[in-house]
Amino acid sequence: MEREFDTEDAASRLKAFLPETQADAMRKNVALDIVGDLRRTRFQIEDITARIKTELAASGTRLLKIPGVGIVTAAKILAEPGTRPGSRPRPRSRTTAAPHRSRWPAQTGSGTACPDPGTAP
Repeated sequence: MEREFDTEDAASRLKAFLPETQADAMRKNVALDIVGDLRRTRFQIEDITARIKTELAASGTRLLKIPGVGIVTAAKILAEPGTRPGSRPRPRSRTTAAPHRSRWPAQTGSGTACPDPGTAP
């Protein structure tokens, strides 16, 4: 993605800016801090992207040949347990919020559809 104005441009323009008031100087310092944060974030993203590309290349995956699958999606797929040949499948969770209706005891005289606490399976 081409940028017309990036963090390097912002930093150089801010450094050249001469504040006229104390408030302007404070705004300049805050803006320089924000631009510094953005630059660090951009470098981190570039580093992580390069590391992901290296790991994908080392894995020998062909996921990137699938239309619409980019490096992040391919990395997510490969990170899932059980998605690589020879890896163990991910255990399925059997927990549910409530017992299945077929396991509820017959309705008691309380008039509610929920089982009494003492009769739950």
